[in-house]
Amino acid sequence: MTGPNMVYAAMGTFLAACAIAGLATSSGGVLLFTFTLAALLVVGELLYSKFLARKVFGIRPSEPVPSKDPAHQGNIDYHASDPFLLFGHHFTSIAGAAPIVGPSIAMYYGWLPCLIWIVGGVIFAGAVHDFGALVLAARNKGRSIGDMCGIILSPRCGILFLCLLSFFTWQVIAVFVNVIAKLWIDFPETVLPVNGQILVAVAVGALWRYRKQQVGIFWPSVIALVALYVLIWLGVAIDERFDHPFQVMRGSICRNAVMEEGCDFGGQQVWTIVIGVIIFFSSLLPVWLLVQSRDAINALQLETCMLGLFIGLLVVSPSINADIVRSAETKATEASLGGGEGDPLFPMLFVTIACGAVSGAHGLIGSIVTSKQLSSITHARPIGYGGMLGEGALAALVTTICATMVTYSDAYATWKDASGTGLSNFIRGGGALMASLGIPVAASRAVVVVMVVSFASTTLDTCTRIQRMLIAEVGDMIDRVVHVEQATDGPVAMWKRPVRVLTRALRYPFVGCTLAVVPAIFLANSRTVDSLWQLFGATNQMVAALNLLTISVYLLRLTSSPWKALTYFAPFVWLIVMTSWALRVQLSNWLSAPDLDASDWLAIIVGILIACLVAWIVLEVAIWIAQGKYKHDHRFICEDEDGRVGTYKMTKNGTPNSDTHLPAKKSASAIESDLGDGCSTSPPMALPNQQGSFLSQPSMPSISGTTKEDLERQDDAEAPGEEDDFDCGDACEEEEATRYVRAFFEKAAEHGTGCCC
Repeated sequence: MTGPNMVYAAMGTFLAACAIAGLATSSGGVLLFTFTLAALLVVGELLYSKFLARKVFGIRPSEPVPSKDPAHQGNIDYHASDPFLLFGHHFTSIAGAAPIVGPSIAMYYGWLPCLIWIVGGVIFAGAVHDFGALVLAARNKGRSIGDMCGIILSPRCGILFLCLLSFFTWQVIAVFVNVIAKLWIDFPETVLPVNGQILVAVAVGALWRYRKQQVGIFWPSVIALVALYVLIWLGVAIDERFDHPFQVMRGSICRNAVMEEGCDFGGQQVWTIVIGVIIFFSSLLPVWLLVQSRDAINALQLETCMLGLFIGLLVVSPSINADIVRSAETKATEASLGGGEGDPLFPMLFVTIACGAVSGAHGLIGSIVTSKQLSSITHARPIGYGGMLGEGALAALVTTICATMVTYSDAYATWKDASGTGLSNFIRGGGALMASLGIPVAASRAVVVVMVVSFASTTLDTCTRIQRMLIAEVGDMIDRVVHVEQATDGPVAMWKRPVRVLTRALRYPFVGCTLAVVPAIFLANSRTVDSLWQLFGATNQMVAALNLLTISVYLLRLTSSPWKALTYFAPFVWLIVMTSWALRVQLSNWLSAPDLDASDWLAIIVGILIACLVAWIVLEVAIWIAQGKYKHDHRFICEDEDGRVGTYKMTKNGTPNSDTHLPAKKSASAIESDLGDGCSTSPPMALPNQQGSFLSQPSMPSISGTTKEDLERQDDAEAPGEEDDFDCGDACEEEEATRYVRAFFEKAAEHGTGCCC
């Protein structure tokens, strides 16, 4: 029996034993989580993920990956990583606190709608989205999904999407900084273990980097996890013995100076600044030194906590005390308490659960960060799809705990109660399950809080790194415009030097991190942050919908297979309808509220802008598809089975050679040797999006020594109909050749290739 089959057999045996135990004890909580986990594993892991990998993307082990490209050697963001280590990094980066907060609030609607959307959303939308974004980026030099949108759809769509992504990333950083600061104020005993873990992770990262063959990564991570639990015990002991030494609210320092009059500086401001400094420097470190090692520790921590909570469920064997679907009686009680009528299940359930089922942030993390660390393209399925299945299991566990370990009629009496105490409900319920294992109550609570804060911290580090890369892409975009226009006497050429200084500054990591962190810290210390939290779910789902749309168009235009594109277009339609509906409900609620202040108006304006951006992008794509441009878009002339783009050898009149055809099924050796079909299948090279460029291109000699006159003389010497091997190659990427780019484009147009112009 092979390794994967042994794992499947072990997991199946474990789930069967848990189901039997649940039936024997009549524990609704155990049975609920067991059958949910079984559905995720059987339908998602064993069936649908393999279908996507084999039939939709055609993944093969011989495909190149960005981390092994010699051009990226020494880059702090590129590193071929062990799959176990990378899974931990990716899993903890996408998990964060959102899949805990979202389902714990969504329990307001009842446990059945929550679990249906978690299971169905994860299998057919969330994991599909994460897997596709990771594969698409890995096949195109680790470019962000936003940059790919500009290339696959249109430059205008790319700019719009980049604006949406940048604002969304600032939202994520500000919101999670705010959440961690609040948790450190409420649970000061967790400050020591969370920050002590950074030093432990650096030691593990250095050890694994320089003693990789001798020690591996698993056992150092296990030892580091034990050290983390020792730090948790130490933090609780110090907090109790020395009267809360990490509690910063002393003397004139209040809780939050923004919300309290007469206070100049509060504990919220102290911790947001400290967190900002930490994420600033951690995002500048090489990924192997801190990020990967800490994420491997956090992955083990989450798996250990989830196992402990599940064992606690078996020990306590609680029954379900929540409504299956929010009942009329519960709604009447809410009305009698003055809670009014809560937001409707359709469509608010989907944006409330948010990351527990599908998340646009995962597309950013997978495309910008994880894709640059893959050591093999075959790891994309267990890391991309499997990571989201793990997050779905966490969301299902949170739902189960909130449905069994808290008093539903009290904790979810009104929508205000649910939205205000959702995270606290999970912490209290999870702490009670841990305490059932013999762990002291204070330590049990600290273990759960450290898990939440550790995952939120990982998401912060990753999003700061992502924002730095997005800012660098803005610099690249501006630089490309200058390169195209520099041969003219237009206004852009006049500002060439200052613009070049600006674009180089934006690509500098220190500048990018500053622009990523400082605005987010200001946002986290404003009244606006609470209003923006309500927009987080809707924006997150909008980004996910646009990511799915980008991938579906990629599959449509490069494979001309509607059924492949449908696997991504169908969840896009569902998300765009539900999220647009939810955004309209939110804006209607805000506009009808009395006494709107400045922060409410800012949230309303931002919500309207987000809706307009998304509507614009969807309209662009609808027009593009309606006009059938994907059928005759000459920017993509042919492709190999990996989805990488090449060029045909063209004749003088711009038509393909008679012996040239689209590549059929062929062996890895044939692809590697580039035989038989005239379509170059060299490792992909990402090109700038200059007036519509390739996603990737085979290389060719630099044209830096070629002038337009040389090209014209060469053209004159060719006989009519003579074969011409002219293609775009590296020319678009060669900075020193930019003076001749326009002449190069003109030459390409004369040959009818349309490949770069």
